Parts: sequence; C-alpha cells; structure tokens
Amino acid sequence: MDSVSESLNQGWMRIWAGFGLGRLAYELNLQRQSDETLAGLRSAGEIFRNIDGSEELGLLLSGAECKVFHNVIHWLNKESLRGVDEEDYDYNAHISEWCTLFVLATRLKVFDLADEALERYQTCRMPHWQGSWFPLPSEVEYLWYNSGLSTPMRDFVTNHIVAQLLTQRCQANLGDIAVLLSCDVGLILDVLRSVRSHLTDEIGATQFCGVEYCSYHLQVWTQFDVDEVEKAPSESEFSDQTEPLPRRGDHGISSDDEEAFAAAEVLEALSETGQTRG
Repeated sequence: MDSVSESLNQGWMRIWAGFGLGRLAYELNLQRQSDETLAGLRSAGEIFRNIDGSEELGLLLSGAECKVFHNVIHWLNKESLRGVDEEDYDYNAHISEWCTLFVLATRLKVFDLADEALERYQTCRMPHWQGSWFPLPSEVEYLWYNSGLSTPMRDFVTNHIVAQLLTQRCQANLGDIAVLLSCDVGLILDVLRSVRSHLTDEIGATQFCGVEYCSYHLQVWTQFDVDEVEKAPSESEFSDQTEPLPRRGDHGISSDDEEAFAAAEVLEALSETGQTRG
C-alpha cells in the first residue's frame, strides 16, 4: 500500500505551514481530496512519516503566505473562504491577500482556488462604480516578481492598463500609469507587447476588440443599435414629471403652432380693417 493510500485510511493529514518556530498546524480532510491535489501538495513540501504510519506534510511559506494559508485549507476541506482585505492599509506596502492566495494556490496546484482568488481580486480592485481603478504598485512588484506563478493575474492587470491607454473615454491619470509601469520592466514589456498585438488585430465591423470605445478600432453600429435609437418610447418610459411632446398635425406642425398662426391671421385682419376705416 502506497503512502497516499495509507494516509487516506487515517482520514486526515496534518500540515505544518510557515517557517522556523512560527509554523502552524492545519488538518486536511483527505477524504475530500483528489489524487491530483494530494500529489500537488506533496510535491510542494516535505513528507514526514510518523511511527504509526501516518504522514505529516511540511510547507515552507513566507510571512504573507502564512496569513492566507488558512484559506487553502478551508477551500480544500470544502469550507467557505474567510477573511477579507483590510480597508485601511499602507498604500506603498499593501498587497491584496487575493494576489498572495492566487500565487500560493498556483504553486500548490490548487487551480480552482487560484481561479476564485483571481475573481475576488478583480472584484475588490474594480468596483462597479469606478471605471479607472488600478492595482497598487506593491502588487505589481509582487506579481511580476512571481511571474512564473501569476500569468493569468498579470494578464488581467496588463489588459486593463492597455484598455485605459486605448479607450476614448479614459478617466485615468497618465501619471498614475507611469508610476505603475516604473515598478517593473516586465510590466512595461507586457504592456508594449499587448498594445502592438491589439493594433495589429483584424477586427470586423461588428466585432468587439475587447476595449470599450477603442480609439483604434472604430466599431460600426449593428442593426440592433439602430433599432434601439430609432424606436419610439413606450408610455411606461414617461414619468409623472415627463412633459408630453406636442401633438403634430399632418404637415409636421403642432396644434399649438396652428393656433398661434390662426391668432396672428385674425390680428392681421383686424389691423387691416382698422386702417380701411381710418
């Protein structure tokens, strides 16, 4: 019987995570893990066999990784993720825990957790009311330092910066973009490659290039766009405060205009009558 099977018989595996005397113990429910997950964890750490045949896993983690490792265990044990980013933090030093969790989950080959961390990072850095969000400089340095483990998240950041440079409705400060680009030469290269690729892409008239209101790819309206603009508003689109449009006659003249013209004609006739009598 191999070591994985023996551990499965025990039901749980103790994982020591951290470094030096600051290591913490976690319990992993082996019954809920696939062979691929266990193999990924074992390859990332060191296995210790106890006298009773059970195994313990030692993982060497950085201080930042230690702070988020509990969410790796929660995820693998099919429990909810816990903890969120701090609301008040040092702008120059803070790294979102979702960045750290993404890199750590990728290293441990827990790829579904990495996908979840990427989605949560997008949510915390890109609220729906803010169009010109940017990652923190410290996050750029962290992601490009760990470039071998952070490709999807780096692509997400790069594509967003490129979109801000190419859109006609850019709300970003170019100085802020320059600060980010100065954090790592790898980011500069990725942005330049992405811009060059975007400008050489052949985009059809009705296709979306990926950048809203792109200055380079002028999108042609579809028939749906035309219909949406030309259709008459329904009664439900009028509020109690909406002023109704004046009724138009057969010749495109409103009833109010017709009444004004008639009154002018009456006044003109009366004026001529008065002059004749005089």
